[in-house]
This record gives sequence, structure tokens and C-alpha cells, in this order.
Amino acid sequence: GYYSTNCSWSVFIGNSAGMYARDTTYSIFEGTSAGYNTTSSTHAIALGYNAAKDGYGLGYSLFRGYYAGNLAKSCSQGIFDGWYAGASASNCSQTVSLGNNAGRSMSIATNSICIGANSGYTAKSNSFSVFLGGSSGYATKNCRYDVFVGHAAGSSNSDVTNSVAIGAN
Repeated sequence: GYYSTNCSWSVFIGNSAGMYARDTTYSIFEGTSAGYNTTSSTHAIALGYNAAKDGYGLGYSLFRGYYAGNLAKSCSQGIFDGWYAGASASNCSQTVSLGNNAGRSMSIATNSICIGANSGYTAKSNSFSVFLGGSSGYATKNCRYDVFVGHAAGSSNSDVTNSVAIGAN
């Protein structure tokens, strides 16, 4: 937090952690460049190399892993755990992404769960959805109240509501 501005009750641990953080409160950044340039965040936790490095508007969220939440914007009450998990996620609330690249570029997601490598990778405008398995829900759009279980299950579905898909692809 060497050059940090207007940061209070925050902890920066590691080389360049929170170096240029701004307007960040009650947050913890641990790891090389974790929270390096994070702005307008509160109650955020970023653990790992470049975790939440350039994050903006991160509230009550956890980013853990190499580049987790690196470029995340306006994500609140979420958990992103794994290499590049939620790396460039935006406008997400109450989401959980577990696995390498899980929810990596997801946007406009609410109350959704992605478990497995690449699950929910570029998911957009999904709410109340569950993606279980590698690449499940990979590029879904406008899906609501859905459950996709299996490798690449529902990986490119659009405009689906109240559905269940079980099995690969």
C-alpha cells in the first residue's frame, strides 16, 4: 500500500500489494501485486499473485488464486477460487466460482454457482443457475433457474429457463 490513497482498515501483505489502491476499506490483499490498483472496494479479500490487481467496486467478495479477480469490476458477495477464477468478471453478485478459469469472464450474473475448470467461463446475463463440471455453462446467455451437470453441459445455451441438463455436452 505504499502509494495507496484513502484506504482505511485494510491490510496489504506482499511485494507491491495494494501499491496504488484507492478508496478501499476493510479489505485484505495478500500476495505479490494483490490489490495493486484496486479502487472503490470494501470488505474484499484477495489472496494470490495478482489477485484483484486492478479490481473495481469489489464488495464483500473473496478472490483466491493466481490472477483471481485480476480485472474484476462491480462484483459483490461472491467467491472466486482458482487460477484466473473471475479474472475479468463484471457486474456479478452473490456468485460462487470454484475451479481454474471458473467464471473467468462472466458478466451480469446473479445468484449463480460455477464448479469445475472453465465452468461459466464467459456466461452472460444468467441468474439462479448452477453449472457443475468442467466447461459446463461455458458460454451461456440469458439463462435463469437452470442446472447443468457434466462436462460441457449447457455450454452454449441461450435464453433457457427452468431447465436441467445432465451429461457431457
